[in-house]
Amino acid sequence: MVDFCLSIDPKWPKGRMATTPALQAIDGISSRLPGSSINHTDFRALSQKPIAVSIETKCLGGSVKTAEVQLGVWQAAQWKMLDTLTKLKPERDPSEPPAAIAAQA
Repeated sequence: MVDFCLSIDPKWPKGRMATTPALQAIDGISSRLPGSSINHTDFRALSQKPIAVSIETKCLGGSVKTAEVQLGVWQAAQWKMLDTLTKLKPERDPSEPPAAIAAQA
């Protein structure tokens, strides 16, 4: 698990009731992924908030090398997840308007 991270909130601004295009895309993709998470972690609070930056912390006297290795592991997992996302086939043709798809159903 990541110590801290900066993530993107697709529901921004806080309290927004209507869905956003970003949230629709995340919902469509994450529902087809293991753990239903858009990220390389299945931590529920981040499952629909893409991680932009991972932050590793150490106490004074902690190993810098261990921190660097941990960040490397997280970064490799994040890149693997991004690679997986690029290979997912869209559920619909993005050039078709949603109304056309609803009419075909």
